[in-house]
Amino acid sequence: MNNRKHIPCRHCPSALHKIQRLQLVRTGALSKHSCWLLVLFLLLNTCGCCDDAGHLRQLSQADSLLRSGSAEAACVLLDSLESNLPSLRRSTRMRFRLLQADAMNKTYRDFTTDSIMFEVADYYDRHGTSNERLRARYLLGCTYRDMHEAPLALITWEDAIACADTTAEDCDYATLFRVYGQMADVYRRQHLTEKQLNAEIAVSQYAKCANDIYNYIRGIELQAAAYYDMGDSAGIFQTTERARKLYLEHGMKPEAAQVYAAAIHFLVNHKHFEEARALMKVYEDESGLFSEQGEIIPTREQYYYYKGMYFLGTGRLDSAEIQFRRLLTVKEDIHDAYLCLFSLYQQRNMSDSALHYAHLYQEALLDYLKDTKIDAVTQAVSMYDFHRHERLAQKERQRTKRARFMLAGVLIISLITAFVTAFFYRMKKKAGRQRYLLLYKSLRQAKDNLTKTQGELDYLRRNLPQKEQTEALLREKEKKIQDLEAEVRNYQAQLGYMETKKDEASLMNCEIVIRLREIARVRTVKDAEGHLQVTEPRICTDDEWDDLSSAIRQYHHNLYVYVTDKHHLPKLQLKVCFLSRLRFETQEMGILLGRSSQTISNARNKIAKRLFDLNDLSLLNERLAAL
Repeated sequence: MNNRKHIPCRHCPSALHKIQRLQLVRTGALSKHSCWLLVLFLLLNTCGCCDDAGHLRQLSQADSLLRSGSAEAACVLLDSLESNLPSLRRSTRMRFRLLQADAMNKTYRDFTTDSIMFEVADYYDRHGTSNERLRARYLLGCTYRDMHEAPLALITWEDAIACADTTAEDCDYATLFRVYGQMADVYRRQHLTEKQLNAEIAVSQYAKCANDIYNYIRGIELQAAAYYDMGDSAGIFQTTERARKLYLEHGMKPEAAQVYAAAIHFLVNHKHFEEARALMKVYEDESGLFSEQGEIIPTREQYYYYKGMYFLGTGRLDSAEIQFRRLLTVKEDIHDAYLCLFSLYQQRNMSDSALHYAHLYQEALLDYLKDTKIDAVTQAVSMYDFHRHERLAQKERQRTKRARFMLAGVLIISLITAFVTAFFYRMKKKAGRQRYLLLYKSLRQAKDNLTKTQGELDYLRRNLPQKEQTEALLREKEKKIQDLEAEVRNYQAQLGYMETKKDEASLMNCEIVIRLREIARVRTVKDAEGHLQVTEPRICTDDEWDDLSSAIRQYHHNLYVYVTDKHHLPKLQLKVCFLSRLRFETQEMGILLGRSSQTISNARNKIAKRLFDLNDLSLLNERLAAL
């Protein structure tokens, strides 16, 4: 015979105080100078605080409704506040999300994602009290439970327990015992009997601390199921009688009768029919689980199995058949019903019927074992996924750590490089400035020497009477003057080159030149089918050409005068000349001017011939740069 027992269900609708099913998610400048801005900020902040204060009062009301058992009313109140959520401060939003999760759990609405509660738990880990951390972690664990990630749920609940401060006077024992209750359910489904028993003991202990009498006694009652799995008959009856006595002491007569379910199962399976009959009478008459027609409420139908086995064991085969056929309507217990009917027809020597139900039992048992296997595989996969996620998380932490070190290294190297670059740039700039000053000083000195020598030459020409001596001295002074003039020209050339180079850099980096290069850049984009297309180019405006002419006049005045005042280039050739001086490509000039490449080449040929009498276009840019 199948020795399945009745396990009192935490979520059974007949219980006076239903244990909460909780949805959980994963476990994870003002201006000093502006008085008006300060006043405005304070006004806005005051308004925001007032708005938050009003919502906080409503959230406190919702919390009171949740703790008093009015979860549906709390849901309605919270739903009315959700539209204003984006305008509230983060602390208020997190409290709203916490209460919303609690309300959804108490109204049996499942979460399908852990993102919200993970954020809430992470927030309260850093900003919450011990009770708030406990509550957030509890709900996060329930979310993992509903997402069928039992290992993660257990770890999160253990974290929740670690958050509880049982030495504090305001410790939230009500949430703490519910954490242990959820853990006990998971341990029961995973057949971890000793852990289940310890969790149920903790449920009873902390429910008593919370002054929740029902759950204090209920925790004792549910210990009987763990003792049944352990084969401890004394434990079954001791906890059953203790729970019944406490229920009666507190006026809970129906609950006092309901404690006998596990004991009846044990007595029937061990053929203690008289004792079983006495408990069954109390169970049926006083539990409040049966209708006037004698039918038990949904989720408790396994009692038909106990009662049928009792009738089968005492020879009342017709009554047993009635109970077993009632059990046929319950999908979870149908294989028990087939087995019992098989045993019944064997006793009646009805081999055909017995064989029929034997086949049905075999098929139902295979389906049951298949579902059990699938559940076991699911649990194994869940555990594997947990370890895989744990390994991935560890790798991610290591990767993040390495990335931080690399980022710090790159930052340090970048700072050092920037410092060294800036240092050498300043040194180079300083050296260039010193060289410029030295050249300028040398030029001044050479000019002074040249003026002095020319004065001496004039003096000699006026005052020396002897012709031979005069000619020798004159040749000497003239030679010195030539040398000094050459020296002056050399210094002037070097200074001019440095100034030209400075002007060149200024021109190339001025705003209008940078803008023209951006306009001339060919762009490609993807169309709706993913093909690359060239974007429509833009021709420069007259204002932009005026800005370019002004820049050329400022930085390369000689060039500007040469091509405008001396040679009077036409408008198109003038623009091509300026762009050539700035080293624009032919294609880029065509984009800026809205002309073909051939037109641009023809214009360059005319410029080279007119300005320099050149036939080789490759020399045009160099000759323009030399002006």
